[in-house]
Amino acid sequence: MLNHPSNPNPNPHPKTDHGLRVVGPPTDSAPPKSRGGRIVAWVAGIILALVIVLLIAGHFVLNSARFHAYLLRTIDEKATTALGTTVKVQGINIQLSTLSADIYGLTVMGAPPYINPPLLQIQHVQVAVGITSLLHREWYFKNILVEAPIVKFFSDAKGVTNLPHSQSNSSGSSTNIFQLGIRHAVLNNGAIYVNDRKIPLEADLQQLEFHTRSLIGQQGYTGSLSYQDGKLQTGSLQTIPHSFDAAFTATPSAFDLSSANLRSRASKVHLTAKVQNYSSPIADAQYDVSIDGADIRAILQDASIPTGVVTTRGSIHYAAEPGAASSENSPINLVTVRGDLHSQQLNIRTPQIRTSIRDVGANYFLQHGDLAVNDFHTDVLGGKVLAALQLKNLAGATQSQMTASWQKISLRDVQTMLAASTPQQGIRLTGIANGNVKVHGGKTVESLIAQGQSSIHGKVTNKNSANTLPLDSEIHATYIGPTSQVQLQNSYLKMPQTSLTLNGALDKQSNIAIQFHSGDLRELQTLADVLHPGTSTAALGLAGTATFVGSLRGTTSAPKLTGQLIASNVHLDSTVWPHIQTNVSVDPSAVSLQNASLQLSPTGSIHLNTSVGLKNWAINPEGALRLQLQAARLPIDQLAALAHTQLPVTGEVEVSADMHGTVGNPIGNANISLNHATAYDEPLKSATVTINGSENDVHGDLSVKISSGVIHAVATVQPKQKTFTAQLDADEILLGKLKALASRSIGGPGGGSFHASGHGTFDNPNVTAHLEIKKTEIQSQTISDVKMDANLADHVGTATLHLRAADTPMDAHGTIHLTGDQQIAAVLDTQAISLKSLVAMYAPQAAGMSGETELHVSVNGPLKQKQLLVAHIALPIFRVAYGEDGQQLKLAATAPIHADYAQGVLQLHPFTLEGTGTHLQMQATVPLSGTQQMSALLNGTINLQLAEMLSSDVRSSGKVVLDVHASG
Repeated sequence: MLNHPSNPNPNPHPKTDHGLRVVGPPTDSAPPKSRGGRIVAWVAGIILALVIVLLIAGHFVLNSARFHAYLLRTIDEKATTALGTTVKVQGINIQLSTLSADIYGLTVMGAPPYINPPLLQIQHVQVAVGITSLLHREWYFKNILVEAPIVKFFSDAKGVTNLPHSQSNSSGSSTNIFQLGIRHAVLNNGAIYVNDRKIPLEADLQQLEFHTRSLIGQQGYTGSLSYQDGKLQTGSLQTIPHSFDAAFTATPSAFDLSSANLRSRASKVHLTAKVQNYSSPIADAQYDVSIDGADIRAILQDASIPTGVVTTRGSIHYAAEPGAASSENSPINLVTVRGDLHSQQLNIRTPQIRTSIRDVGANYFLQHGDLAVNDFHTDVLGGKVLAALQLKNLAGATQSQMTASWQKISLRDVQTMLAASTPQQGIRLTGIANGNVKVHGGKTVESLIAQGQSSIHGKVTNKNSANTLPLDSEIHATYIGPTSQVQLQNSYLKMPQTSLTLNGALDKQSNIAIQFHSGDLRELQTLADVLHPGTSTAALGLAGTATFVGSLRGTTSAPKLTGQLIASNVHLDSTVWPHIQTNVSVDPSAVSLQNASLQLSPTGSIHLNTSVGLKNWAINPEGALRLQLQAARLPIDQLAALAHTQLPVTGEVEVSADMHGTVGNPIGNANISLNHATAYDEPLKSATVTINGSENDVHGDLSVKISSGVIHAVATVQPKQKTFTAQLDADEILLGKLKALASRSIGGPGGGSFHASGHGTFDNPNVTAHLEIKKTEIQSQTISDVKMDANLADHVGTATLHLRAADTPMDAHGTIHLTGDQQIAAVLDTQAISLKSLVAMYAPQAAGMSGETELHVSVNGPLKQKQLLVAHIALPIFRVAYGEDGQQLKLAATAPIHADYAQGVLQLHPFTLEGTGTHLQMQATVPLSGTQQMSALLNGTINLQLAEMLSSDVRSSGKVVLDVHASG
C-alpha cells in the first residue's frame, strides 16, 4: 500500500471492484503525468517479475512428488468429506503452460450398505481453462474431456440405493461463482449400469457456456446455461442431436428458472419453474412440449411409432410435507399436475398396419397420488373412440378404472388398415362396429377385470363373385385377470339362414358351449364362394339343413371339440343324404365318430363307429385305429360322384368291416361285395374283396366272376416296411363273350389269359406280366399267336410283343425309364406283309389288288421333352399289282422309302414310284408343331388306269403330267 505524507488522514479502505486500494495524488514537484507513468511502469515491472518467479517456482513445485502426494491426499479428503463416501484419485498432472489438468483413476464408492461395486469410475478427465482477464478474475473452460466413465446404480426392493448423501458445510463459508464458460465438452465410451443392466453412453456438447453474476444489493446470482450441436448416444439408439439453453436466478431462499428450452430436430420442450425454501421445497413449473413422432421413430429405429406432432401443455406444483408419513411423503403424492394433450393427426405406417388417427385430445390431472385422464377422444377408422382413465394411490395399493367406447367404426377402413398383412383376395367388408369396455383393477394386468361388448352390422362381398352375405355379430365378454379367463355370454355370429352362438369360459381349461344351426347349407357354399371365389366348393351343390350342439374344452394349444351333428336332406356332389346323425369328438391327437348313422339315397345306409389317431391335427401312421362299419345297398354311381370320378361300373356295394390296431398297421377284417353290378357293360356274376389285417401285414383277396371267365387276385402289404407282394391271374377268358369287345367287332371263338405278379417296396416295385392270346378276330381278320411279356425293376420297364396279323409275323420291343425325363427306346419290325390281306381287311372293294411291303419303325428320346424325340420309318419294299394274274397294272418303289421325325418335323425323303405308264417322284417336309413352314414336291406322270386298283367298278384311262411345288 502506498500513502502520501501530505495526506494526514488517508482513507485506508477505498478499493476497486477487484480489491486494489486507491491512493491520493503525489505532492512532489514532478509533473503528474511523468510521475504517474513511472509508477505504472514500476508496478508493471514488479508484477511481471512476480509472474515469472511464480511460474518458475510453480513448475518445480507442481512436478515434485511431495506436492503430488499432498494434492492427491487433499483431494481425497475434501471429496470424501463433501460426498459422505470414499473418493480416490490415482493420479493428477497439472500443466501451467497450457492451463490444463489431467486426473486419472477417479473412483467414488457407493454409500453403505452397498459400497461395492463403486458408484462411479472415470478412467481419465482432462480440463483446460482460458483466462480472459487476470485483473478482473475472468476465466472459462476451453475444454472438458471425460473418458470411459462407468456409473453403477443399485436400488433394492426397499428403495435403499448406493447413492451417497452429501455432507453439509459446517464451516459457514461459501464458494463464490464466477462467470464460467465451457467451449467444448466431450464424454466418450461411457456406460450406466442400473441394477447390473448396462446402458452405454456417449455425449459431445459444442459451445457449452455457463455464465453467472452477483445480484446487486442482495445475496444470489443470475446466470445462463447453453450449448449447441449436442450429440447424445446411448445403447442401440441413433445419435440424438439437440441443443439447450436456460436462464435462471438463484438466491439462498429460491431458484427461479425463467426459461429452459430443449430442441431436437422438430421436437422441442419449453419449461419455466420456481423453487422456494430449499429445506422444504415448494416448486411451481409450466411446460409446453411438442414431440414429433418421426424424431422418436428415427432415434429408436422403431417403425411401429406413429409419425405426427403431439403437443402437451400444463403446470406442475410440488410442496414437501416434512411431518408426513413416509408413504404420504412419496414424491408422487406431493406433486400436482394439470395439463392437456392434442394432436391433429398421427400416421401409423408399419408392414402390418396402415392408418391415420385424427383429432386426438385429452386432459389429465394428478393430485395426492391420484391420476385422472378425462375426455380422451380421437377420430379413427371412420368412427370415434372415447375413453377415460382413473388411477388412485399410485404410490401404494393402486386401484385403476378405465372406460372406453367406439362408435361407427368402418369395417371397410379396418380392412384397408390390415390390407398389408392380410390377404384380401377381392373380399370387401362394409358396415360398422360399435362397442364399449369397462376395466378396473390394480397395478398389473393380472389384477384387471374387464367387461365389454361389441357389435358388427355389415356385409361381405367379393369383386370376383356376384354373391353378397349380410353379417351380424355381437360379443359379450368378461376378462378376469387373476385367473386369465375370458367369459363369453350369448356371443353370436349370424347370417340370414345360419347362426353360431358361444357361451362359456376361455382359460387354461376352457369350456365353451357351441350351438350351430343352418336352415340352408347353400349359405355356407355362398360364404365359401365369397371368401374363395372360383374354388371347387362352388360345384359341391351343397344344400339341406344342419344343427350342431357341443362344447369346446381344453387349452388353446390342445382344444377338444365334442358334440352331436344332425343334418337332413343334404345334397352333396349329385348325391342325396336324407339323414345324417353322429357324435363327434376332435382334438389334436384323435378324431372320432360314434353312433354315426347315414342314409344315402332311398336305399343305402351306413352305420359307423370309428376313431383315428392324429399328430398335431394330421393323420398319424402310429396313431390308434378303431373301425366298425356296416354299409348296405350303397349306389356305386353316387359313391363315384363323391370321389369326383366316373367309373364304368354300376350296381350296389355292401361293406362290413371290423378293424383295430394303428393307422399304419390295421388289424381285423373287411368284406366288400358288389350286387347287381356291371363293369364296362359286362354283367358281373359276383365280385368280392376280402381284407384281413394282422400284426405285421394286411392281406387282400379279390375274386370276380363274369360270363367269360374268372379273375382272381391276392396281395399282401407290410405297411411299416412299405413292402408288398401281389399276384393276379385271369385264365381262359373267352374274348368273344365280352360285350365291350363284341360291340367293336373284336373277339371270335378264341380266348386268352393274363398273369401278373409283383413284389418289392412302394417306391421301387418289381412287376412281371404275361399276356397270351392264341387266336382272336378284329373286323373279321384273324390275329393269332399274341404273346406279350413286360417287366418293371429298378424304375425301368421293358416289354416285348409278338403277334401274327395279316399272315405276317410282327415283333416289337422297348424300354422306358420311369425316372428323370423318361427316356424311351422302342422298335417295331415286320416281315413281308401281304397287301392282299390288308386290302381284304380295310378295302374289300379293291379285291383285285395284290402286292407286298415291309415296315421298320424305331423311336428314341425323352417322353417329357417331346421336341427331343427322334423316330425313323423305313419301307424296304413296296410294290402293288392289279389283275387276275397281277400283270394288268404294276407299281413299285425303285428304292426303300425312308421318313424321319426330329425336333417336331416329319421329313419324307425323296423316292420314286414306277409302274405301268407311271413315273412319279415325291418328297415332303411337314412340321407337326411350331411355326416352321411345310413344303412338298410331286413331279412325273400318272397312268389314270391305276384308279381301277381302288375299286373294281371304276374304269379309267389316260395320263396326267404333274409338276407340283407346295409350301406354306
